Amino acid sequence: MRVKEIFVALLLGAVSMVAHAEPRWCTITGRAASDRFEYPPIARAARVSGVVLSMVTFSPDGRVLQIDNISGPRMLADLLRRQISGWTLKTNAKGEEECKTLVIAHYRIHNNRDSQTDERGQPELPSILQLYVDTEPLPFDTSVSASALWAGAGSGLWTRLSGR
Repeated sequence: MRVKEIFVALLLGAVSMVAHAEPRWCTITGRAASDRFEYPPIARAARVSGVVLSMVTFSPDGRVLQIDNISGPRMLADLLRRQISGWTLKTNAKGEEECKTLVIAHYRIHNNRDSQTDERGQPELPSILQLYVDTEPLPFDTSVSASALWAGAGSGLWTRLSGR
């Protein structure tokens, strides 16, 4: 009889170790001052903009554990993942269980003459971290024509391609 009790206890222990509870939704109250959210230069140069949705799992002490991209331009989503992975989130979560939150990152490129609508006045929602970054497009040098590029740098290429 004692062997059965030990076996059941071991079985229950093994099951509890394998079973992984779903992280709970926790409210983000802030982030560390050193956690910067910037427009990635490569995305700015390529003029990639949009909204990225990601699910972030973090420990109650604020350490980011996992980032799952849900939607948005892949270039921005990958760069957001790299930025957030080193952050320390501030939360009011108690206990030892992992937390999760939805991150909505707004990347906008605008010209001075564009009309700008700002969603920042919307109320903050618990369990959702909204990030905003605006930038202007990189200046495009129009003083160099396509024919000048072809004649200068392209002449050697043309010679190699045509065999002349």
